[in-house]
Amino acid sequence: MSKIKTMMAAVAALCFMFSVTASAELEIGGDIKVLAVYVENAVDFNDDGDDQDDFIRLQAHISFKADLSDNVTTKVSLEVDKDYDYDVSSLDDDSLSGAGGNENLRVFLDEGWIQAAYLYDSSISAKIGRQYIEFGDGFVIGDSQPGRTLLNDLGEWEQDPFDAILVWYDGDDWVLNFLYAKTIETRSLDEDADLWSIYFSYTGIEDYEIDVYLILENFENDTTLGLLGNPSSLIASNVIAGDIDGQIYAFGARVWGNAVEGLTYKLEGVYEWGDIDSVAVAGDVDIEAWAVEFGIKYEFDSDYNPYIGFNYVYQSGDDDSVSATDDDYETYIALFQNRTYGEIFDPFTNGNMHIFNLHGGFDLSEDVSISAKYYYFMADEETGLVSHDDLGQELDLYLDYTFSEETKAVLAGGFFAPGDGVEDAYLDDDTSWFVRAGVEVEF
Repeated sequence: MSKIKTMMAAVAALCFMFSVTASAELEIGGDIKVLAVYVENAVDFNDDGDDQDDFIRLQAHISFKADLSDNVTTKVSLEVDKDYDYDVSSLDDDSLSGAGGNENLRVFLDEGWIQAAYLYDSSISAKIGRQYIEFGDGFVIGDSQPGRTLLNDLGEWEQDPFDAILVWYDGDDWVLNFLYAKTIETRSLDEDADLWSIYFSYTGIEDYEIDVYLILENFENDTTLGLLGNPSSLIASNVIAGDIDGQIYAFGARVWGNAVEGLTYKLEGVYEWGDIDSVAVAGDVDIEAWAVEFGIKYEFDSDYNPYIGFNYVYQSGDDDSVSATDDDYETYIALFQNRTYGEIFDPFTNGNMHIFNLHGGFDLSEDVSISAKYYYFMADEETGLVSHDDLGQELDLYLDYTFSEETKAVLAGGFFAPGDGVEDAYLDDDTSWFVRAGVEVEF
């Protein structure tokens, strides 16, 4: 029970700290979410019963935010995330295979940052610590761990915070951001990964936002490409193996607008380049890849608030695996995106992909809303494992019932129908599906 005691002690200490700070304006909040999930055939696309799963997931947050003197703000929030069971024997087990399942009780620091605004009466502000960061709408930087998409996170793949220093200059109609984040820390020399970024946003044109950015991810002796995506994906088969050192640069631009009433649209493009020194090949692996996102959404002027939208995402692929005779890597590496491309198929969308998404919804009443998302997936390049570009299609449906201002009941379900490309890679093409229901409360 040591983790529960630790959490209670931390909460008590935070309350005491803020209560004795006379100048602090304390804001306390949080949320609780309980979800029941059933999923089938979402691992190997084989209807043999070995990847059926059903569980109840509990997640809760509690946060403390204080506005101090001299434009200083601080926030601390804790998160509990666990499977719903009563096997107390595993509460003190820190392993991933304890008696109660996958780390039955996880209590960790969600946010912990200090912000100083308008330093010395200037336009410069700074934020230091564990914090959520989203540039643009998160196509490139929005989630510190985009590759963490386990089945027990189905439908709840949330953004993860960065351990970072963020400094920005706020002009009249533009903002310039400077970001440094530690993305891998081993506490050993020359075995870390660091993120550097400059992000410029201009809003001087009415109803438009224009962004330009430059990113560097520098990593040393990383054995898995850890936070740079999901290298175990069979669809994106161009895996760089072995201990690696290298740099990945990304230059991109984004335009967002809503000049037409009810219509919003966006376009973003990213070019990646760099090199990786890997023991798997002789010499450096040269990186050259692209990604594009286009989106449009129209909200009708109606009592039922209907809307319809379309998104297209392109992530370049490579038709050859990296080897001693081929040192080019052209598959796009989604550095820190916060996207979910289908509730079931998302873990497999690791570069080499065309993604078409049609979505829409409306309110049945003041309390009930429904929505749907349809995806079609195509491979950009055929590889040794995938000889067909048709990867499959997915349909996800959602129904939300607002019980009160703070409480909402949710129901969702969907299925993924594998295409010939998935059958090539997994030798099976059985339909995958899921159902999820639960209650969410914010306070």
